[in-house]
Amino acid sequence: MEIYVNYRMKNGKLIARIEGEVHHQGRESGLSRLVYLDYKKNGSNLSIITNKIVISPVDKVSNDILKGMLPPFYLMVGASADIYIYPFHNAGYVFSTGMTPSLICLNKHR
Repeated sequence: MEIYVNYRMKNGKLIARIEGEVHHQGRESGLSRLVYLDYKKNGSNLSIITNKIVISPVDKVSNDILKGMLPPFYLMVGASADIYIYPFHNAGYVFSTGMTPSLICLNKHR
């Protein structure tokens, strides 16, 4: 699996663009979708809920395959999560939905 996620956030709206390749049972399939979410800030943390998912015609990966790879808020309208955000050694931030980090965002300008 090689997936890239790009986020845009503003005024309570979040768009996640997910693109890449998923390898499953010896096959490689393209992944390309936009996930539209609403968010509310709670200190440095976020509460999110998915309100729309647009799957590109080149996206050939079923949600059944992705369930073991991505959190539900990328896959299902109405799915929600709390995102915890922690500073990472003055180099950026760790984003987590619980005890395991989901991603690390590094500051390239430091």
